[in-house]
Amino acid sequence: MKYVILLMLSTLLSINASCQYLTPLQLDNYVPIWSHYSFVPGLNDSQQGYYPIKEFLYKDNDIILVQNIWNNQFLQGIFVERIDYSTGMPKWQFSRYHSEIGTRESSKNAFLKNDKLIIPIYHEDKASVSSIYSKCYLGSKTLSLNSGILIDSFESNHLDPLNRSLLVPYNPFFPIVASYQFPLTDTTISYIVQSATAINTSFKQLTLNHNGHVSDSNFFQIPVPFQSFEVAVKKIDSDRNLIFCSGFKSDLVSGKLETYCNIAVTTPDLLPIFNPLEISAKLHTEPAEYRLEWTGDKYFMIRVREAHSSDPMLNDVFYVLLDYQCNIINKFKISGIEFSKNDAGIRASFISIDQIAVSGLQFINGQHNLNFYTNTNSKDLALVKSISAQSENQSISLFECSFTLNKNFLIHLNQKNNNLPLQIKPNWSLWVLFDASDLGIISNNHELENIQSQIQLIPNPANDLVTFHLDNEISQQVNQYLIRDVQGKI
Repeated sequence: MKYVILLMLSTLLSINASCQYLTPLQLDNYVPIWSHYSFVPGLNDSQQGYYPIKEFLYKDNDIILVQNIWNNQFLQGIFVERIDYSTGMPKWQFSRYHSEIGTRESSKNAFLKNDKLIIPIYHEDKASVSSIYSKCYLGSKTLSLNSGILIDSFESNHLDPLNRSLLVPYNPFFPIVASYQFPLTDTTISYIVQSATAINTSFKQLTLNHNGHVSDSNFFQIPVPFQSFEVAVKKIDSDRNLIFCSGFKSDLVSGKLETYCNIAVTTPDLLPIFNPLEISAKLHTEPAEYRLEWTGDKYFMIRVREAHSSDPMLNDVFYVLLDYQCNIINKFKISGIEFSKNDAGIRASFISIDQIAVSGLQFINGQHNLNFYTNTNSKDLALVKSISAQSENQSISLFECSFTLNKNFLIHLNQKNNNLPLQIKPNWSLWVLFDASDLGIISNNHELENIQSQIQLIPNPANDLVTFHLDNEISQQVNQYLIRDVQGKI
């Protein structure tokens, strides 16, 4: 049985002759809960294109998708959708597309605030036109979560006679000139820009008011050299940022290239809460690479690949779960063989402190396989489901996955048509929601098992008095408790 992912009527009204470009994905012997293609209204199929995002935003059982529009060469605008979680149908869409070089915009680190969606905007400076714009002005767009209507917008003023506008480096493809925005109050934004030298990576924080004027600044540096592999600033909550830096550094004596990973926690204006820590000392290993895989409000997860062998299949990969004091909470392993075969993308998602899930996309013998892994009674990840996924004459990549609030599994795929006689190859974002129990990632009684694992009776067994410990999250889900002895008496 083949499941063909159909293009929903509501998304087809704005594009012409779509089937000549896009061949819908087919899943063999599996039917997901729903699937959704993202189409920018007003653009034909030859212009569709998306830059991968790393966060899914959830609001009232809906999914908010914020994507950058690109054509494999230029970032040209933003596209936002609010998707009904139960059906996969869009409730509203918002887009801004700029075809003229010098007017282009992109977004990073969108966030929810009450009934609003705040989208930080980087607006290209016309004086620095290039294939990848490296200078831009800071701004933001505010959308109503109920309607998707633009209700507020500002951009730092490049015509300001006092020259207080903020012209910043921004390159979405190279971390050494990346930049980040976070809200401080309703009228100010913390803007963080990074740069790098042969010795360290530096972060400069600027506080902007609603006119885009700098009112305050701070400076912070972390000892990771210029050869940065990945640099990220993540908002943990309203009071904390996580700074993650990994890279390579040559030993001054031996000249050997070493892998570095430093982690720090700061306030939104870059005052240190947890000073930089070189994480490899805690892992007791010399890995080939580090990746920041996932962040939550209590924990974050990094991916660590071993470097024992020149053959990647012989190097196992570990997903390490840490708290924000950099204490190791758990560590999960996937074999180098399983990791390496997912050559079209592999991503991990947090389920609990004792379980994670990994989805990967494998291209073999002319076909794609969606592979799903999890751990059950051990720390080793094992394959639990493999689904054949085909799209005629098109390449497929896996960008992201997420274990959702409703205990399902959402993946983000990208399809590209490489066979058209076009200089820019069109590509499309595809979102597919799977039942996590159908995939074998969780059992049907997973919620009960998870609750039981987070309730403690001390001592157990006991003769008279016991202490009852509950996780805060569980105490909000369960409002009645009965304690029985071994004979069933309350």
